[in-house]
Amino acid sequence: MSADEGHGDALAASTALREKGNEFYKQNQILEALDVYKEASAIDPNNPALLSNISAAYFEVGDYTQCVAATEAALNVVGNDVDALTAKLNHRLIKSYIHLQQLDLAHVALKKTKVEDEELQVYKTTLNHMNAVFAASPDKDCARARIINELPRYRPTINAVDEYFSIGHDTISTEDGDDIPPSSSAESQSSFFFGGVGDARHLYATMIRILAREQACPDLPEKKYHFTINDTKAPAIARDILVLLLLHDLSELEDSASDEGTLILNTLFYLFIAPIMPGYVFDHLQKTISRAIESLNSSNTLPPWIYINQGHKTSLCDALTPWQEEVSRKWDTSRMIELTLQSNLQTRQSLARMMPGRETEGPAPKGCDHERKAFRQAAVLYPPATMEHRDAPLQKLLLKSNIKPHTNKIKAYLTKAWRTNVTLIDVEWEESKNVDWEKSKSRDRDLKVESEQFSLAERLYSESNLTKPTDPTRLYDYVAPFFMKVAEAIKRLKGRMVIEAVCGEFADVMEDIRYGILDHRSTGASTEDGSLKFPHLYDRIYMSNIPDYVGGHLTSFLYAIPVTKSTPTSYITSNCLRNPPLWDTVDDFNNECLLINDEDTLLKLTQVKLVPGQELELASPLPLASYISWQRLSTAPHPFSSLLPRADLNKWLYGLFFKLALPVHRRSLDMALVNAPLNLTAYFRVLIHLHELGYPAHWLSTVLTNILENTVATTARPPQTVPLDIAEVRQRNPAKKQTTAPYIPEMATLAVLFERFLPFSLITPVLPSLDSIHHYTMETQEVSYTDSSAKSNVLIFYDHRRLTDVCAGPPMNLRLLFDPTDCELDENAPKVRKLRETGLIMMTTFEFDRETDTASFWMKRGFVDMMMAQKGDWWKCGIWRTDAWRPVVMPLSVKTAVRRGRKWVP
Repeated sequence: MSADEGHGDALAASTALREKGNEFYKQNQILEALDVYKEASAIDPNNPALLSNISAAYFEVGDYTQCVAATEAALNVVGNDVDALTAKLNHRLIKSYIHLQQLDLAHVALKKTKVEDEELQVYKTTLNHMNAVFAASPDKDCARARIINELPRYRPTINAVDEYFSIGHDTISTEDGDDIPPSSSAESQSSFFFGGVGDARHLYATMIRILAREQACPDLPEKKYHFTINDTKAPAIARDILVLLLLHDLSELEDSASDEGTLILNTLFYLFIAPIMPGYVFDHLQKTISRAIESLNSSNTLPPWIYINQGHKTSLCDALTPWQEEVSRKWDTSRMIELTLQSNLQTRQSLARMMPGRETEGPAPKGCDHERKAFRQAAVLYPPATMEHRDAPLQKLLLKSNIKPHTNKIKAYLTKAWRTNVTLIDVEWEESKNVDWEKSKSRDRDLKVESEQFSLAERLYSESNLTKPTDPTRLYDYVAPFFMKVAEAIKRLKGRMVIEAVCGEFADVMEDIRYGILDHRSTGASTEDGSLKFPHLYDRIYMSNIPDYVGGHLTSFLYAIPVTKSTPTSYITSNCLRNPPLWDTVDDFNNECLLINDEDTLLKLTQVKLVPGQELELASPLPLASYISWQRLSTAPHPFSSLLPRADLNKWLYGLFFKLALPVHRRSLDMALVNAPLNLTAYFRVLIHLHELGYPAHWLSTVLTNILENTVATTARPPQTVPLDIAEVRQRNPAKKQTTAPYIPEMATLAVLFERFLPFSLITPVLPSLDSIHHYTMETQEVSYTDSSAKSNVLIFYDHRRLTDVCAGPPMNLRLLFDPTDCELDENAPKVRKLRETGLIMMTTFEFDRETDTASFWMKRGFVDMMMAQKGDWWKCGIWRTDAWRPVVMPLSVKTAVRRGRKWVP
């Protein structure tokens, strides 16, 4: 065979391989195509078309560094030729540098391009915009911290004060790590996070389990332990601090059965569970409160194993101070008794309505039947037998076999000699309810007192590995041994454990820990004595039923999973108490929260899977009422072959966008309400998360750009059912244009605010300049305070002229005007579409100041100027709820209600 013939055969083989690669590429088998292109290029290394194919494949899988190398190799082969291939290569090179955020190299490549076209103008605009953003925010970490601290992540409530839950009502779940491999070094540390810690029962049970394990395995090296307790309410943390101080005192005693020990245990019992307490217990509690305030106002006076950041001490003191005098004056014993009895009755009646014909309450714990009757008559819990002599007149009345005829005498004695458990009351929360009641005239102002005291006997012992008392005569006999064992655990673990108390909203704290924003929590920081390091990752994160109120597992997986270790024994865990009957399976719950309803898709989009061994819980009639645990599979990005296909990703992302922007109409007062609290900042966090998982930058950029440019054509649709039906999510719809016009002002504003730390770039000319973003306020009138604690509100701007073309005024269900599927407005569809495109704007990211009835938000000046510049007074603004889709604030003129303030860039 001649050399020419051999060369011809080689070229033919190369061509055949290229065609084979092209077929793979068309079938979205990009990795297979890349391998074949490389094989062909090895035969014909100077073929620019093959090198272009290789660069295109690298670009599609998101390997922009390799794409640059292959593109430059192809450009070196074509030399100075000016043709379509050269233009394509130049465009790909510029886009690769932009997605790598190597702006200088992108500028160099842009200058070398010889042919000007419209796409190159977009690149120039993008680069100029990015340069301006990077210059205005040179520190990416500072830009991220500002977003976390200044932009709300939830739709606002009208009542900005969170409800106070003083006493838990769920069964104990321990996170002690029995299955964490034993330490081979005494320097190792296990870390646990308790979010929504409430009364900290789960923390205490975990400590008991650790104690039991260490006592059972004395030969194992001693481990160190870090516990972070977190609650959005400072009074909850303050209450836990009081319990911890009392436990510390108990752990210091040689004999817990001494008079001092009995007084401490008595105080712990009444503080932990009772609405009222004996006067001598109240006095001891007050001494503990004063001691806590003094410790927080000075340095190094707390027990060394309790750590409180300086920044949180003020809020804790503010929570403790009203418990000294103000609360007992406003909520005296007589009032507390009546409120307790009322709450107890209402709870039993509510359960009877929810479960008609069914037994709603089991028998009293062993030895507590008489005490439960007394509690229902007079809200009294019995002191230990050794302390009965201090309330002798009361004991004579309580010894009666039928105390009902003596109820008034019992109440009279209690009113005189007993005092309110002041720690059950958050003055800020109670006063906010009163303000709402005065404004709405539709709200019950009364304090709600926990009424499940007697279920505690079972719940404290369920997983703590403690043996119940053999001959109890009162509830105290169940609670005291529990706290004695916690004190024993503290005594053993002192010097190698820290309990770190952090006030704040759960997701905020998770992000602060992840990015080192807590001032005492920079990566690698230690406690003041240097004995333990603050963990950057946790072995276990307990979330109570927080997901019920913060967007379900979209929030869990975005915020908790990244600070969880990716070991087989690490996990996050939570339960559902808001509406467990709605969910037959975890797939049903995830479908509502995430639009994900199978394990494979969940793994591809979150890197999260169920912890093995939960078959019993998952098969129960109410699986979500049990604690369900999830673990992080890996911290490394997915290989490209494990990613969700691009078309499927696009459908999911567009569906999630409409799910966040446009919640389904729900009954706002439904006891099983499905919350939809997240605003559109969550969407940007999802995109960042997906990039961390390995999804190519240009995939994510294209989705966001299409939203910003109102060019979305998708098979996804806004949700129509609640809870979201799995069949609806799986429905295969034809691709259809779905307008995003009403959301562009907010999305464009958020895009430029997030841009500095987005891990990908937005190649589009529509982004506003950072300098054009201003802070606006909207003064409101006639605010509806009915059920004002729901995180469900949005700001809506509308052109009244366009609206009157469709209807006389805003319809009762305003969502119909925003839903681009036109499911119920076929006869008015053309006018409604025009209204959506030009006359409706929705803002999900804003704050509401209940003291001034003022909404505030960030927006590009041009969007507001457009509304202001219209002749006449046609643009209106108001606040709507997205559960009932009814107005909270009656619409006002934009020209008179909206005021421009400071710029985002100083």
